[in-house]
Amino acid sequence: MKINRLSQSLAALALIILSPAKGYAAEPVLWETFENWKVYLSTTAGGDFDLCMATRTYHNEEMLVFYADAKTSALGLFIEDWKLDARDRYPVHLQFDGGPLIETVAIADETKESVLFDLNLNQHIQALTEAAIMTLHTGAGALDYDLTGAEEAIKSAAICAVNNAPPGSLEE
Repeated sequence: MKINRLSQSLAALALIILSPAKGYAAEPVLWETFENWKVYLSTTAGGDFDLCMATRTYHNEEMLVFYADAKTSALGLFIEDWKLDARDRYPVHLQFDGGPLIETVAIADETKESVLFDLNLNQHIQALTEAAIMTLHTGAGALDYDLTGAEEAIKSAAICAVNNAPPGSLEE
Protein backbone atom coordinates (compact mmCIF):
# COMPACT_ATOMS: atom_id res chain seq x y z
CA MET A 1 0.00 0.00 0.00
CA LYS A 2 1.44 3.36 -0.96
CA ILE A 3 1.10 6.49 1.15
CA ASN A 4 0.34 8.56 -1.95
CA ARG A 5 -2.65 6.39 -2.88
CA LEU A 6 -3.93 6.57 0.69
CA SER A 7 -3.41 10.28 0.97
CA GLN A 8 -5.00 11.01 -2.39
CA SER A 9 -7.97 8.81 -1.61
CA LEU A 10 -8.54 10.47 1.74
CA ALA A 11 -7.86 13.94 0.36
CA ALA A 12 -10.43 13.33 -2.36
CA LEU A 13 -12.95 12.18 0.24
CA ALA A 14 -12.25 15.25 2.35
CA LEU A 15 -12.75 17.41 -0.72
CA ILE A 16 -16.16 15.91 -1.31
CA ILE A 17 -17.21 16.53 2.28
CA LEU A 18 -15.40 19.77 3.14
CA SER A 19 -15.49 21.64 -0.15
CA PRO A 20 -17.52 20.05 -2.92
CA ALA A 21 -16.81 22.86 -5.41
CA LYS A 22 -13.06 22.16 -5.60
CA GLY A 23 -11.34 19.81 -8.05
CA TYR A 24 -9.45 16.71 -6.99
CA ALA A 25 -6.22 17.32 -5.17
CA ALA A 26 -2.74 16.98 -6.59
CA GLU A 27 -0.32 14.64 -4.81
CA PRO A 28 0.09 15.78 -1.17
CA VAL A 29 3.47 17.17 -0.09
CA LEU A 30 5.06 16.24 3.24
CA TRP A 31 4.88 19.30 5.52
CA GLU A 32 6.25 17.93 8.80
CA THR A 33 6.80 14.69 10.72
CA PHE A 34 6.96 13.88 14.39
CA GLU A 35 6.45 10.80 16.52
CA ASN A 36 4.21 8.46 14.52
CA TRP A 37 2.47 11.22 12.55
CA LYS A 38 3.06 12.88 9.19
CA VAL A 39 1.51 16.18 8.17
CA TYR A 40 0.82 16.80 4.48
CA LEU A 41 -0.11 19.88 2.47
CA SER A 42 -2.52 19.18 -0.36
CA THR A 43 -3.24 21.49 -3.27
CA THR A 44 -5.79 21.33 -6.06
CA ALA A 45 -4.75 20.16 -9.51
CA GLY A 46 -4.41 23.88 -10.34
CA GLY A 47 -1.97 24.45 -7.48
CA ASP A 48 -4.31 26.31 -5.11
CA PHE A 49 -4.40 25.47 -1.40
CA ASP A 50 -6.77 22.62 -0.68
CA LEU A 51 -6.21 21.26 2.82
CA CYS A 52 -3.65 19.97 5.29
CA MET A 53 -3.83 16.57 6.91
CA ALA A 54 -2.16 14.81 9.80
CA THR A 55 -1.88 11.06 9.22
CA ARG A 56 -0.87 8.13 11.35
CA THR A 57 -0.44 4.68 9.85
CA TYR A 58 -0.75 1.68 12.14
CA HIS A 59 0.94 -1.73 11.95
CA ASN A 60 -2.04 -3.23 10.12
CA GLU A 61 -1.85 -0.50 7.42
CA GLU A 62 -4.90 1.31 8.76
CA MET A 63 -4.52 5.09 8.61
CA LEU A 64 -6.16 7.71 10.82
CA VAL A 65 -6.38 11.16 9.23
CA PHE A 66 -7.20 14.61 10.61
CA TYR A 67 -8.04 17.20 7.92
CA ALA A 68 -8.00 20.98 8.16
CA ASP A 69 -8.75 23.60 5.55
CA ALA A 70 -9.22 27.33 6.03
CA LYS A 71 -12.44 27.00 8.03
CA THR A 72 -13.24 23.37 8.82
CA SER A 73 -11.72 20.19 10.15
CA ALA A 74 -12.63 16.52 9.87
CA LEU A 75 -11.53 13.08 10.94
CA GLY A 76 -11.23 10.08 8.61
CA LEU A 77 -9.98 6.53 8.51
CA PHE A 78 -8.54 4.31 5.75
CA ILE A 79 -8.88 0.56 6.21
CA GLU A 80 -7.87 -1.36 3.10
CA ASP A 81 -9.59 -4.57 4.23
CA TRP A 82 -12.96 -2.85 4.47
CA LYS A 83 -15.09 -3.23 1.39
CA LEU A 84 -17.81 -0.66 1.90
CA ASP A 85 -20.49 0.55 -0.45
CA ALA A 86 -19.36 3.82 -2.03
CA ARG A 87 -21.04 6.88 -0.55
CA ASP A 88 -22.99 4.81 1.97
CA ARG A 89 -23.35 5.98 5.55
CA TYR A 90 -22.60 3.63 8.44
CA PRO A 91 -23.69 4.35 12.03
CA VAL A 92 -20.71 4.21 14.40
CA HIS A 93 -19.63 5.53 17.79
CA LEU A 94 -16.30 7.12 18.70
CA GLN A 95 -14.91 7.06 22.22
CA PHE A 96 -11.84 8.78 23.63
CA ASP A 97 -10.08 7.11 26.58
CA GLY A 98 -13.21 5.21 27.58
CA GLY A 99 -15.26 8.41 27.88
CA PRO A 100 -18.82 8.85 26.66
CA LEU A 101 -19.80 7.33 23.34
CA ILE A 102 -20.11 9.88 20.54
CA GLU A 103 -22.73 8.86 18.01
CA THR A 104 -21.80 9.66 14.43
CA VAL A 105 -21.87 8.32 10.89
CA ALA A 106 -18.95 7.05 8.81
CA ILE A 107 -19.35 8.06 5.15
CA ALA A 108 -17.62 5.78 2.65
CA ASP A 109 -15.69 7.24 -0.29
CA GLU A 110 -15.50 6.00 -3.88
CA THR A 111 -12.58 3.65 -3.13
CA LYS A 112 -14.81 1.78 -0.65
CA GLU A 113 -11.84 1.64 1.73
CA SER A 114 -11.97 4.95 3.56
CA VAL A 115 -14.51 6.86 5.59
CA LEU A 116 -14.95 10.36 6.86
CA PHE A 117 -16.80 10.80 10.14
CA ASP A 118 -19.81 13.12 9.95
CA LEU A 119 -18.93 14.91 13.16
CA ASN A 120 -18.64 18.49 14.39
CA LEU A 121 -15.00 18.01 15.30
CA ASN A 122 -14.76 21.38 17.06
CA GLN A 123 -16.97 19.97 19.84
CA HIS A 124 -14.60 17.03 20.36
CA ILE A 125 -11.16 18.44 19.52
CA GLN A 126 -10.05 18.64 23.16
CA ALA A 127 -10.97 14.99 23.79
CA LEU A 128 -9.23 13.98 20.56
CA THR A 129 -6.00 15.84 21.32
CA GLU A 130 -5.82 14.81 24.99
CA ALA A 131 -6.76 11.14 24.58
CA ALA A 132 -4.31 8.26 24.46
CA ILE A 133 -6.76 5.91 22.73
CA MET A 134 -9.65 6.43 20.32
CA THR A 135 -12.07 3.52 20.03
CA LEU A 136 -14.24 3.13 16.95
CA HIS A 137 -17.36 1.08 17.69
CA THR A 138 -18.92 -0.45 14.57
CA GLY A 139 -21.58 -3.07 14.00
CA ALA A 140 -18.76 -5.62 13.64
CA GLY A 141 -16.96 -4.73 16.89
CA ALA A 142 -14.56 -2.20 18.37
CA LEU A 143 -11.22 -0.98 17.01
CA ASP A 144 -8.67 0.90 19.16
CA TYR A 145 -6.29 3.54 17.80
CA ASP A 146 -3.27 4.86 19.69
CA LEU A 147 -3.34 8.67 19.57
CA THR A 148 0.16 9.31 20.93
CA GLY A 149 1.40 12.50 19.31
CA ALA A 150 -2.03 13.51 17.99
CA GLU A 151 -2.03 16.87 19.77
CA GLU A 152 1.17 18.04 18.07
CA ALA A 153 0.13 16.62 14.69
CA ILE A 154 -3.30 18.27 14.79
CA LYS A 155 -1.77 21.59 15.80
CA SER A 156 0.71 21.29 12.92
CA ALA A 157 -2.08 20.53 10.42
CA ALA A 158 -4.04 23.55 11.67
CA ILE A 159 -0.95 25.79 11.37
CA CYS A 160 -0.32 24.39 7.88
CA ALA A 161 -3.90 25.28 6.90
CA VAL A 162 -3.71 28.80 8.33
CA ASN A 163 -0.31 29.46 6.75
CA ASN A 164 -1.38 28.24 3.31
CA ALA A 165 -4.98 29.41 3.10
CA PRO A 166 -5.60 32.20 0.57
CA PRO A 167 -5.87 35.72 1.98
CA GLY A 168 -9.38 36.44 3.24
CA SER A 169 -10.42 32.78 3.42
CA LEU A 170 -10.16 32.75 7.22
CA GLU A 171 -12.58 35.66 7.62
CA GLU A 172 -16.22 34.94 8.41
